[in-house]
This record gives sequence, structure tokens and C-alpha cells, in this order.
Amino acid sequence: MGLLIGAQVRLCAFVGIVFKLEIEMKKTVTKEVTCCDCCEKEEHMETCINCKVEHCYACSKTEGKKYNHAVNFGGSSDGYYCRECDVELMSARNNARHIAYRKIDSLRNEAKAWSDDFKLRADAAENELKALARG
Repeated sequence: MGLLIGAQVRLCAFVGIVFKLEIEMKKTVTKEVTCCDCCEKEEHMETCINCKVEHCYACSKTEGKKYNHAVNFGGSSDGYYCRECDVELMSARNNARHIAYRKIDSLRNEAKAWSDDFKLRADAAENELKALARG
């Protein structure tokens, strides 16, 4: 007795006679997929908080703006706005959540600029000391 799963065929031996029984099992499955509103790919989507338009990872880089929910890290509470909503909300300045995300974004940029400047000054001081030590 054997069972071939791929072909869905079952062979039975009975008193020297082989019976062939074919079973074809099919399922109809309804699947709901989310497609990018820009390129129509099916994958993980970023959804605009304001208008609910959905963009795939690739399109979200060019078609929208992702805001981290904290100054020093990001995560599941990050916000995403499509380009149109981001521009509209920046000019309207009446959406408290968007304003808070922009404040955090501004602080992240300030921290990066400070860090870059600090690194330049630290490297200059270390190089000065190295030069004096060789001297």
C-alpha cells in the first residue's frame, strides 16, 4: 500500500489484484491582498496616517515621509505620511500629531548635526595630540 501525496493517488493491493483509486482534492481559497497604490506590488505597506493611501517599501521612500516616534530610536509607533499630506499638513500647521512628529524629526536632525560637529572637533583634538607625541 502506498500513498503519493503530490499526485493524490492511492494504490491498494487485494488478493493479487491492484485497484487504482484517483482522488483529486481542490480547495478554493479567497485571499485578500494589499497592493501598493503607486506600483501595485503585493508586500508590506506603509499607510498614510492622514488619508490612508498605502505604499510599498520602495515607493514609501519616494512617495512619502516616515517620522520616528522618538528622538533616539524608531519602532512600531512611527508615523508615515504620503508626500501630499505631509506638504499639506506642514503648510496648514493644524494637526497636533504631525506637529509632534516634525518636532521629533527636527530634534533628531539637531542631534545628528551636533554629533557630526562633535566628532570633527574630537578628531581634530586627537590628531593634534598625535602630532605633538610624534614631535
